[in-house]
Amino acid sequence: MILLAHIGDYWFVPAPLESHHWFGAGFLFVGVLLVAESLAGGVWFRSRLRAAIWPAGAMFMGEGLIVVAALDPAGRVIHFSVGLLVLVAGWLELRYRLGLASRFSTDVVVVPALLGSGFEMGVIHAHGAMMAAASHVALGLTATGMAGVRVLQARNPSSFALYLSMGLLVITLALILLVFDPGG
Repeated sequence: MILLAHIGDYWFVPAPLESHHWFGAGFLFVGVLLVAESLAGGVWFRSRLRAAIWPAGAMFMGEGLIVVAALDPAGRVIHFSVGLLVLVAGWLELRYRLGLASRFSTDVVVVPALLGSGFEMGVIHAHGAMMAAASHVALGLTATGMAGVRVLQARNPSSFALYLSMGLLVITLALILLVFDPGG
């Protein structure tokens, strides 16, 4: 982490608004996959490749946040920690979907990761102009809602409504990043 303090202010580092749009597009892709997965039901999971698409997308987004932390000095600790949480949560979800981990052991990490990300985005990172602060609070509330849906999914794993809700919450997260200016 100390090495990250010496990187920043380069021409190839995108402005915060551009970064938020890239991540918004990525989360929109993941959210649409989750909605398609919920609509397809068990058919979706017949292919291990299809089952692995959105966890791999989440891992890619987590790695992207870690890269943002390395290149952009603003909010470095927040971006690194949220990126690490998203990366680990995606990896554990992938292991669960491939039958290498139980749902319980996955949720023991994924739910606190969502809550931690929600707290970091919604409370710690909510500063600046009113619209930027409000959009960060909305991001935090959305991540907290995702944690709640995840807990409910553990109680009722075959619920169509819960799987659809998770996809719609990820799409909501994407739209907040795309429409509002959290970097403001």
